[in-house]
Amino acid sequence: MRILRNPFFLFSASLFWVTYILEFFKIFTLPFVHHYLDDLLAMPVILTLAVAVQRQWVYRNPQYVLSKIQVIFAVVYVSVWFEGVLPTFSGKYTRDFWDILAYVLGAWFFYRFVNRPASLSLPQ
Repeated sequence: MRILRNPFFLFSASLFWVTYILEFFKIFTLPFVHHYLDDLLAMPVILTLAVAVQRQWVYRNPQYVLSKIQVIFAVVYVSVWFEGVLPTFSGKYTRDFWDILAYVLGAWFFYRFVNRPASLSLPQ
C-alpha cells in the first residue's frame, strides 16, 4: 500500500508516536504540544489509514481517493464524538474549540498532500 509510504503520513504518524511515548513515560511534555498536536495529526493518520483500507480491501483500486464530502464528514464525526459526546459522559475529556480547528487543519493537510491516486502519491 503505497499511500502508507507517503512522507506526510509517515511524518504525522511518527511524530504522533514520538510525542505519545515521551508523554506516556513522562520524559518530556509541552502543554501546547500535549493539547493540540495530537488533534492536528489525528486526521491525517486516521484518513490515510481509511484510504489504505478502502484501496486494499473495499474498492481494490490504488487510484481511490476520499472526496471532499467524505473528509468533511470525518472532521464533523470526530469533532462531535471527541468534543461533544465524550466530554458529556467522562471528565477525562474536555470540550475545546481549538481541537476542532486542529482537526480541520489536519484534514486540509491530508486532503492537500496525502489524498492522491497511487500514481501521483510517490514515484515508482
